[in-house]
Amino acid sequence: MTRKDYKLLAAVLKEYVDADKLAKQNHKTDRNHAITSDLMNYRLRGIVDSISYALQQDNPRFDRLEFIRACGI
Repeated sequence: MTRKDYKLLAAVLKEYVDADKLAKQNHKTDRNHAITSDLMNYRLRGIVDSISYALQQDNPRFDRLEFIRACGI
């Protein structure tokens, strides 16, 4: 994969992270939604972490922290 591919992947994942953050802000008073949103955030972080690990295994020069930040986490 190329740097361009990494950026594209991070941008797509960031859309989901941003959407989750926005949903959480819009439903601060709804306890059930807050719990669901926290679970989704936890899952998104896990997905981003797993993908970044796999990409680093594919390319040792891959910067996991930069990728995770680019995903909005």
